[in-house]
Amino acid sequence: MPTIARPAQFAVSERLQPDNRDAANSGASPAPNDERPDQSESSNQSRIHFDGLSANGASDGLSDANIAVGPRHVVQMVNSEYAVFDKRGRLLPGYPQKLGTIWQALGAPCDANGADPIVQYDRLADRWLLSQAMKGAAYFECIAISTTGDPGGRYALYAYDFGSTLSDWPKFAVWPAIRNSAYLATYNLFELANTYVGTDLCAYDRAAMLTADPRAAEVCFTNVDEGTYPANFLPADLDGSTIPPAGSPAFFVNLGPDSLNVFKLTPDFVDPAASTLVGPTTLTVEPFALACGGINCIPQLGTANTLVATSDRLMYRLAYRRFPDHEALVASHAVDASRGVGIRWYELRDPAGDIQTVQDGTFAPDAQYRWMGSVAFDKSGNMALGYNVSSLDIHPGIAYTTRLATDPPGTMAPETMLVEGGGSQTAVGRWSDTSAMRVDPSDDCTFWYTTQYLKSDGNLNWTTDVSAFGLKGCMAQPDFSLTADRRVRTVRHVGGGVEYRLAVQASTGFNASVRLDIDGLPEGVSASMPHRIEGSGSVLVRLATRSAVPPGPYVVTVTGTADGVAHSTDLILIVH
Repeated sequence: MPTIARPAQFAVSERLQPDNRDAANSGASPAPNDERPDQSESSNQSRIHFDGLSANGASDGLSDANIAVGPRHVVQMVNSEYAVFDKRGRLLPGYPQKLGTIWQALGAPCDANGADPIVQYDRLADRWLLSQAMKGAAYFECIAISTTGDPGGRYALYAYDFGSTLSDWPKFAVWPAIRNSAYLATYNLFELANTYVGTDLCAYDRAAMLTADPRAAEVCFTNVDEGTYPANFLPADLDGSTIPPAGSPAFFVNLGPDSLNVFKLTPDFVDPAASTLVGPTTLTVEPFALACGGINCIPQLGTANTLVATSDRLMYRLAYRRFPDHEALVASHAVDASRGVGIRWYELRDPAGDIQTVQDGTFAPDAQYRWMGSVAFDKSGNMALGYNVSSLDIHPGIAYTTRLATDPPGTMAPETMLVEGGGSQTAVGRWSDTSAMRVDPSDDCTFWYTTQYLKSDGNLNWTTDVSAFGLKGCMAQPDFSLTADRRVRTVRHVGGGVEYRLAVQASTGFNASVRLDIDGLPEGVSASMPHRIEGSGSVLVRLATRSAVPPGPYVVTVTGTADGVAHSTDLILIVH
């Protein structure tokens, strides 16, 4: 039986920043090839590289650095600031800001600076999700959903009260299913911040949040621990613009002894008690030992102080992508290697059916220590894995490795160094709890990665780096985009109708016929639309109520398919 116990506190913010359209749009069009990732010359190209937020006034603790990437912006969050950059790395006016400013209109406790921030770009809805956890006298999860595609605009603000239970290590994901689409979240639960009492696997009502509905429900299954302490689950997070198949549950995975545990959550926001959680399915993997045995062991140049490898968990994110002929998940964690510490990574396929591990590997090319990994696929199935690297001979730095979809299973390319660290952390063992590998929605090929390093010796004096790079050949495929204008429409009476305009834009020589299908229509709503469009162009989609429809927000998904390539976009219908 799910736990449904946290009604939301709700408010809507004003614009978070003045309307800086010229600055915001400076990255709207692709930059010249000498300023953006270029996939045309070699397998790895790094063309974007800049310092993100730092500990200079931002935090007295860990960075927990992460980013999300939209069509024109890069949003970064750390403890305890956030910032918006254009896609050339230029900081927009008015940033950085303290985390609490996002939730000022909501008030206490979310208007203070929390911890464990996560940012997501919801590609199908063109919206941003920002979150922070409040830890102290009150334990809350604070969530902000933008009301437009502008990350500096207005936000619908939510706060969910966890009572006397600390909701630690929260991780968020976007899961735009045809029915009961959700924002997924996972939490490790500690009563009074002291006694471990299990894990929450949660789904928040995405349709309601996208329409700023104050009644947005939360469905959680509590005390899912699978014998681990803490359980450290990750939720599956959609990359690309092809949604999961109809009827697909949401996926959650955690690490077990020489194994992965998979759970399947099907939320029901109309009847939350009907929500189901199935699992675990346990996948036996190549035996491994947790890096450092779960304690400090990462060496650094010039100091006897060692760092924690944070090896008892899969590292953010559990990236999901639906390819033309299969679904795949990819994740990573740090393990002991024959020399030093390496990054173990996994590719899982067919998660809704007979899930299996189709390949894995441990990247440990030498005796250095690699940890704090994050991994993702591009649209061609190529993979990029970013991480920190350190040893007695080097300060902690930032590097990545890649593999092409055509490479032999379980293999990675030689390492590419992004940042050579300028200093070591001399007294504190904690480093960070997250890094983030993202894929640019503008081309579905460019990888963006962020994590921290130090410019000089010290303690918690971190700086973050943001880098973008691509792999040769990804952009060579004919493709198209599918977008909707003014996604939110309202029907106020039976028989009323609304119209949306869909646009198909061809790229890289694409000229095929695109089949259009619509899913998720609520009972009593009909759709009329052309079901095919040739190459580039636009069509009108009309939704009409033919009978009484229960009030509420609904997400209707249109999918375009051509030559084995599929892209989806969401239409949001509000019925009064």
